[in-house]
Amino acid sequence: MTEIVEGNPHEEIPDYASEYGIDMVIMGTHGRTGLDRAVMRSVAERVVRRSPVPVLTVRAKRSTEVLSLFDLLLLFASFGG
Repeated sequence: MTEIVEGNPHEEIPDYASEYGIDMVIMGTHGRTGLDRAVMRSVAERVVRRSPVPVLTVRAKRSTEVLSLFDLLLLFASFGG
């Protein structure tokens, strides 16, 4: 299933998970630290804070090819009925 939803990702992702009975959200993250993290609160961090279901974040390696893949990665998992 593919769906495109407009809005702020950190709001739409938890809302989508709740609306469709998703059991877990799996998403990539850049793994920022220090001042960069303090200034640029990540979408993944905001999703973790707002989500009604568990969120598994996967930190990308420092390769631009891998970062490009993880920028597009967002999975919703449903475990059973």
